[in-house]
Amino acid sequence: KTTLIMVTHNGQEAMEWADKIAFIKNGTITRIAAANEFYENPGNLEEALFFGPVNKLKIKDHVHYFRPGDWQAAKSKKYHLKIKGVVIATKRLGWFNANTLKFENQKVEVYGAHQLPSSLYFKTFSF
Repeated sequence: KTTLIMVTHNGQEAMEWADKIAFIKNGTITRIAAANEFYENPGNLEEALFFGPVNKLKIKDHVHYFRPGDWQAAKSKKYHLKIKGVVIATKRLGWFNANTLKFENQKVEVYGAHQLPSSLYFKTFSF
């Protein structure tokens, strides 16, 4: 078994190469975790944004954070935040679309390979 220390400013590259990642802020290690742990359960907004795009949606007095591509059409234990929005813009980005949804006077971006269903369920995280 070989240990390699690699420094990168690219979250995708870090996730591709690493079994474990040390997140460093201002010269101090703030967290060490598996790559998928940073992506699925970031400790703060800076970590979340480093590993990919994030939507922020305020519903009543609660702020929900979720990834644009982390949705499904049916509710489950993990996918519980229901959004029934209106698609107001679609950008073709190769094999998938980036759709802008309007939901309660807020906009969120949602990725999908096909036309979106009328309701989406998102897996959320909070800090």
